[in-house]
Amino acid sequence: MNDPGTAEPISEIAADIEKNMPSGPNQDTEEIMNFLKPSRWWFASTGVPLIAGTFGPIASFFSICALVQPWRSTIPPGGTEAQGVDIKDPHWLIAVNAISLVFALIANGALLLNMARRLALHIAQPIIIVGWFMSGFMLIGLVAAASARSTGFRPNPPEAHALTQAFYYAIGAAGLYCIVAGLMIFTVVGAVKGHYEKEFTLTTAQRTLMLQTIGFLMYLLLGALVFKSIEKWKYLDAVFWADFTLLTIGLGAPLTPKTALGQALLFPYAIAGILSIGLVIGSVRSLVLQRGKEKMAARFLEKQREKTVRSIDTEKNTIKVSWFKKYHFQEKADTMSEPRRREQEFLLMRKIEEQAENHQRWIALLVSTSATLALWLVGAAVFYVTEQFDQKWTYFQALYFSFTSLTTIGYGDYEPVSNSGKPFFVLWTIIAVPTLTVLISHMGDTIIRGFTDAVIWAGTVTILPGESRAHESLQRVFSSIFRGLKVNPKEFAGTNQPPGFLPREDNDGDAPEEEAEKGDPHHVMRNQILDRFAEHIADNEVDKNKSRSSSLDSTDSNNMDPDARDTFNYVYVLTRELVIVMTHLTESPGKKYDYQDWAFFLKLLGQDEADASLHRNPNSKSDLSRAHELGKADDGEETRVWSWMGLRSPLMARVSESQWIADRLSKKLEQELDRIRNGRKRDGPVPVTYADILKKVKQEDGKENGTRKSTSSHAELDKVNNQKEKKHQ
Repeated sequence: MNDPGTAEPISEIAADIEKNMPSGPNQDTEEIMNFLKPSRWWFASTGVPLIAGTFGPIASFFSICALVQPWRSTIPPGGTEAQGVDIKDPHWLIAVNAISLVFALIANGALLLNMARRLALHIAQPIIIVGWFMSGFMLIGLVAAASARSTGFRPNPPEAHALTQAFYYAIGAAGLYCIVAGLMIFTVVGAVKGHYEKEFTLTTAQRTLMLQTIGFLMYLLLGALVFKSIEKWKYLDAVFWADFTLLTIGLGAPLTPKTALGQALLFPYAIAGILSIGLVIGSVRSLVLQRGKEKMAARFLEKQREKTVRSIDTEKNTIKVSWFKKYHFQEKADTMSEPRRREQEFLLMRKIEEQAENHQRWIALLVSTSATLALWLVGAAVFYVTEQFDQKWTYFQALYFSFTSLTTIGYGDYEPVSNSGKPFFVLWTIIAVPTLTVLISHMGDTIIRGFTDAVIWAGTVTILPGESRAHESLQRVFSSIFRGLKVNPKEFAGTNQPPGFLPREDNDGDAPEEEAEKGDPHHVMRNQILDRFAEHIADNEVDKNKSRSSSLDSTDSNNMDPDARDTFNYVYVLTRELVIVMTHLTESPGKKYDYQDWAFFLKLLGQDEADASLHRNPNSKSDLSRAHELGKADDGEETRVWSWMGLRSPLMARVSESQWIADRLSKKLEQELDRIRNGRKRDGPVPVTYADILKKVKQEDGKENGTRKSTSSHAELDKVNNQKEKKHQ
């Protein structure tokens, strides 16, 4: 579909540029609040400038086409309006048409200067709005004068004369000018009411799309001018030819290069043009599928979070994540230990993320499908009307032509020949072809992915059963079907979740005290954190030829200050973990950490998941006054209580989990190094002290020694018994 695979490189380049560009003091807060506020104001602040910057140049492109050719023609006997002979326009029409184009060019110039950051928005915006409105109103006046019989603009007899393509290009330009100028007023109203900053700036990707659109349109017009001179076509026919050529629709005769020079120039012109439209489509995909996806995902996540929190039923002990997923919890939150409650919140937030992501993907598919169908059906209706007089098309024939053009198949058996059909075809294809590309990408995220999974599943239950046998796979399928929508308690197997918000199978009988301690989340979490610290420190402190406890004892007997040792180990672990997390930044999709990882990182940052004083219950509704705290958790600057299902949750942040953790680790490391350099004392102990690690290691070594001694005793006993048996034989 004319996409040379440029969406991902463009997105990466734009992201790198935006990271190195200074942002305004309120820009981050404004972007954070975009998805918390009603979507119409997000559309006004972000979508409208993008639409205006893209369709404004298209309107100017149509204005140029309306000026370069007379608006009237005489139809030869037995001919069609496409074969008409042009009649020179009156001077007043040419003058007003030219003035309209000047206003439009001034408005577009202000738009370009604003994109280049050479003209402030509060100055550029009035120029853009007034310029486009003036151009639109002038063209509307000209169209009305040319259409009225009383003005004498159209000579008699009416059936022997026709309005040319330039007249219909003027109609398209007038409509586009008024639409984009009206949308810009909507943006101004939102800024005046304080829904967003008046001095907002577009992203690099948005400005890139605008500049690429302008470049493609200029390339199309210049190419049409060259081929018009070579092939002796009318200029607007050459524009029509350049459009279906560069969009790879290829309608064919009669507009094909006949001269050797024209055929030779087609090679470089088509290649460069296809690459140009490919860049435009790549930018559209980058904005809609990636930037738009991020905005939509954040909005859907917040809505799903609010809905889930409101669905908690304390009487029935249920919580509803979606229409078909309702979880029962056997233990109320106020009776759970803090680590139990926090882990359940985390797992629920993961379910909310999954549900919001699925919802967002299908909504995006629905929107792009609706847009494509609307363009197809409405386009067919317009072509049915425009080609009714000359070609007697039925609606089905118009539908067939619209489909082959929309999908860039372009058989060439049908094509518009009327003066009204060709300008509409140019506008329609510029909008419809990129829209279909976006639809195909959305289908890849949903339907095609589902089809691929279905094929893999079919293989596992037939000829490619994989690790399990075919009848076992079928048995699992039928059991899942008959189980219906009932929640499987083992759905969260593999995590050490206790009873709480999420379901869990009940154990028969009382577990021994030692086993209960092992299953306690606080005990498990503490041991995992100590083990992870010990792994890092062991590489630096422990003698490989000794046990870990004896080696640590020997190094601990040195005259090193305990606080200095703890600080050294803490900085060492921070550095090593930061290096590991940095390797996750390039993963796509971004890495998602489990609860044990998050508990370790938060402990490393000085936040204890077992400390209830640092936590709170989630709010069921967004508080716009706290929008700047989105995803910040307890950032260390001031103590903030937060919930995994709340607005401050790190899972609600606008950056990936790896980026969030890397930023916090680097900030904490910088603070520690700055404190050491300036000789300041620590306000409190490090998150994990050397004594804690030594105690844990000694316990493990003691258990290993006991196991080793027991194993050795059993081996000696077996050896003696074997000797006795041989002697007896």
